[in-house]
Amino acid sequence: MTKRRFFIFLKQSSPFWVLMFAFYMDGILKYHLDFLNNNNNNGLPQILLLLFITMAFRFKKQQELIIYALIFGFFYDIYYMGIFGVYLVLFPLIVYLVHFIKNVIPDTFLFEFTTYIIALLTIRFIIFTFGSVFRSVIFNFIDFITFVMWPTLFFNIIAFVILYIPLTFLVDKIIEMRKQLF
Repeated sequence: MTKRRFFIFLKQSSPFWVLMFAFYMDGILKYHLDFLNNNNNNGLPQILLLLFITMAFRFKKQQELIIYALIFGFFYDIYYMGIFGVYLVLFPLIVYLVHFIKNVIPDTFLFEFTTYIIALLTIRFIIFTFGSVFRSVIFNFIDFITFVMWPTLFFNIIAFVILYIPLTFLVDKIIEMRKQLF
């Protein structure tokens, strides 16, 4: 493979590598941030979800992003979840819905933030519901809100505020690089 072809390959596959980095950052942050896991708290970073929403607001081709969402949803279920198929369905569904509503709402910090929070709450409630149905959850709804949802929201709101500008810049650069290829 020549040097030029290699760089073309990197530019074309750059969304995959950025998503892969976010995928691993979810696990690294969960493991290393003690305030998310102290006592009964069980906060869950969702950097990959943040990146999917950021990309869905900016990418014109929805099909490519849905394929990435399927791939990473599959791996997210295998790597992080005990219930198989939840993220495999929810990541592509969220990408599709965001892509659908981006024509209706403006691409601003406030609307992306609101979309992210709604998606985050939806995913966590669906996972709790599946866990309750399959008896893999050992706490009730009030404990879920107190010990899972609040720490998760707290961390992810801070992460959104800190990462919004760098991620939008990164996604815009990826789109710009890929336009130069075609």
